Amino acid sequence: MGNVSSQPFRFLDLPFELRLQVYEEVLVVGKVFYTPERVEVENQRRFKDWKLYRKPELQLLRVCKTIHQEAEKVYLSKNLFVLPTNFYSRAPFVSHWSGTPPSQWRWLFSKSAYENVKNISIEFSPVLKVRTTSSYIDFDEQNTDSSPTAVYRRLEALQTRKRNAHDQAHAEFREHCSSISDTLKFDSLETMTENFQYMEMEYTNAFCPLGCCRYIQVGWDLIPSLWPKHAVILGLDFSGERQLFMHLFSAICTDDEGEEEDWPSAEEFGLEFNPDTDKWAKWRMEV
Repeated sequence: MGNVSSQPFRFLDLPFELRLQVYEEVLVVGKVFYTPERVEVENQRRFKDWKLYRKPELQLLRVCKTIHQEAEKVYLSKNLFVLPTNFYSRAPFVSHWSGTPPSQWRWLFSKSAYENVKNISIEFSPVLKVRTTSSYIDFDEQNTDSSPTAVYRRLEALQTRKRNAHDQAHAEFREHCSSISDTLKFDSLETMTENFQYMEMEYTNAFCPLGCCRYIQVGWDLIPSLWPKHAVILGLDFSGERQLFMHLFSAICTDDEGEEEDWPSAEEFGLEFNPDTDKWAKWRMEV
């Protein structure tokens, strides 16, 4: 039996091109998920076959500082990050705004994402965020005469209660969408615009809780703000919905007087609705 060398393998002595191949093999998995909720998996197209994508071997980033710096750029730039619904309340985003990262959740990725992330997936859905008639305030406060919960309980007419619940849910969802847009458009990822590659936005569940309102007038302005080379819109299944989205998108190309401004066309962003093929599917494991 031959002698086994006790000398460690000098990985950093390899040419950078070979190290890069190793980083891609263990860190590039196509889509990166953040343990989605069951309701997300069952109702969102961006989670299709999500269990068939490998998890990245992030322990590689802990080997040494040099490997971390080299490998993290590969990890952040070559994967699609399927962001959770509340990503704007997770670090590094929330820490960018408040200066104090939350302790209840792990970071989505490091602050290096501001310069290196090139592909993201987001969704607009009130399912996990809108409370309708409930509230997160404590019981005593809920029962004060002026609290929303107490006001709702005093309503007698069914239609009045429906309208009250609808309006409250609508306002909360608009606030949720504003948090998404503001987080991505201002400060947090402004450095992404130079090399941003791919943006996926899903509208499958963008309905009010009563099902009478379709929320398409949100999020479209992120495309010209982040300037992706390829934009994919999921969940707008009817031609009327797609036409409304395109109308909103084209509206930014004119000023208040109707004069055309120098904005790129939808074609320049590679805008697609519900594409038949998923460019990330090649990373799925075979079953």
